[in-house]
Amino acid sequence: MYLRAKSEFPGLPVEYSIDGGAWTEYSSPVPVNPGNTIQLRTRSHDGARYSLTRILEVSTSGASLLHPANVLVLIALLLVC
Repeated sequence: MYLRAKSEFPGLPVEYSIDGGAWTEYSSPVPVNPGNTIQLRTRSHDGARYSLTRILEVSTSGASLLHPANVLVLIALLLVC
């Protein structure tokens, strides 16, 4: 499975963290496994501000967004095998 992420706002950087690891700027599909917890956020161009963090749990059937009601900046997510 791979994580693909894209901001609704063109050019706004998306960052991810897998299982509490370091934040990394998304640039290409990222391999993920069932049991992984993925955090996603967008960052302002100057690096001074971040969106709310979205948390995904990966299972064998895909991923589920744990707090979908807290949408401030929409991030398009796709897990592909």
